[in-house]
Amino acid sequence: MVKCITQSGSHKWESNTNEMPWDVAHIQDGTILVTKRQSTSINVYDITGKLLRHIETGMSCNNPGLAVKGDKIFRTNHHTNSIHVFNFNGTQVKTIQNKKISYPQYLTISRNHNIVVSDRDAGILILSPEGDLLATYQGNLGNTYGVVTDRRVTISWWLVIPIAMYSS
Repeated sequence: MVKCITQSGSHKWESNTNEMPWDVAHIQDGTILVTKRQSTSINVYDITGKLLRHIETGMSCNNPGLAVKGDKIFRTNHHTNSIHVFNFNGTQVKTIQNKKISYPQYLTISRNHNIVVSDRDAGILILSPEGDLLATYQGNLGNTYGVVTDRRVTISWWLVIPIAMYSS
């Protein structure tokens, strides 16, 4: 089930499916992309919760990471240790690889188009749009999962729920 809640915390809508969501990305126009476990497509919902369409990528959604920047969809792939980039038709347009990527989980795209990846084994990786390694943070992160950016990198951990912020 997918639930949409406003910034003030009030309930806006929820999907009426038994599908288990894996990751979510918000697009500027208000639509929301959701990956589901055991699926190769991405669901697209409008701001009222109506399912608009599916984007078929052919890539298993057991790879959790999902991010959107402009007209591109970014997905992590821990089977190939890479990031796949798709257009909104589901066509893969690019594969980003770097030898430091070892088990990518979640990702986000910064305002300057750098790719921030939480990697189960390598910590936090910051890559250029071409895949060049710009920075890493390995510290005592353990099993990192969610990651977002504003002017800092914010990380969450599996089953522990603390949030850490690092200035970039």
